[in-house]
Amino acid sequence: MKFCSKCWKIGHVRDQCKASLQRCRVCLDEISKKEEHTCTKRQKCAQCGGEHHSRQSICHVIEQYRSDLKEDVNKALESGKLHRNDYTKQQHAFSMKDQDFPQC
Repeated sequence: MKFCSKCWKIGHVRDQCKASLQRCRVCLDEISKKEEHTCTKRQKCAQCGGEHHSRQSICHVIEQYRSDLKEDVNKALESGKLHRNDYTKQQHAFSMKDQDFPQC
């Protein structure tokens, strides 16, 4: 899930953000100077304006974003545009030998 650490919205990252100022991740107030910001501690969501953190799964916007993302991934897997790695085939046997460790 892509999210911006400048404005706390989903769908883009900090380097692509069009917001002029950094926002507090809790209260979403604009921050011109970090050392001068006093957070209200009142949570506000950047997605829906609700009283919860911007990335919480209780947000209906986040829930829909994740659902859409999962659907897109499944479609890409079915069409062959995306392949799932099978890490079980890549595991190597681990063997521990006494000569691999220093003797006391």
